[in-house]
Amino acid sequence: MAKGAHSMRSPLPSVLLVSCLLLAGCAGGAIQPPDYRGSNPGALNGAAAEGGIHLQVAGNPFSTDQALLTEVVSRGFERSHFGPPVKFFTTLPEDVKGNYRVRVIFDAPINLGGRELCGAPFDDPGKLAAQVVPGTGLMVATFCLNRQYQATLRARPPMADSPEDRVFQGFIDQVGLSLFPPPSLLQQERGSRNAIIF
Repeated sequence: MAKGAHSMRSPLPSVLLVSCLLLAGCAGGAIQPPDYRGSNPGALNGAAAEGGIHLQVAGNPFSTDQALLTEVVSRGFERSHFGPPVKFFTTLPEDVKGNYRVRVIFDAPINLGGRELCGAPFDDPGKLAAQVVPGTGLMVATFCLNRQYQATLRARPPMADSPEDRVFQGFIDQVGLSLFPPPSLLQQERGSRNAIIF
């Protein structure tokens, strides 16, 4: 009995994450299986210990102010991840080192990946914005530790009227849950690009 109970508990984080990802599809968005090949399961703990994560957002699928879109993304990531509470800053306070970054591009190039997005050239916000290709409809999000990507995902946002639309906010929540999964899942699936299939 105890052995059976243990086997039922082991895959629970994976099952929960897959269920969360399925919700994104129901909301009209689509999230591809994340790439965790560069992952360090303790990275989110490290970011929390350093005081937060530098968030950069380029591109905008809405006719609203860029600051509003960035705020919605930031709030969504803060409430939707597996790990300790962590703040996302568009402008880093002096007491935050900035070793951890998340870069999000809406209307991203099809071939842009985590290795490139975590590279030095995109420390310049202008160069990050220059990557936007209007009309692709593709969002790429990458979690970086220095120049090493921890997780990367590609997604297509749902149809929505504004960043404050509940459908879009739900999509951002699912992106956060995918980009920052439970450490146990990263340990199980490390090295597998197609670890999560839905």
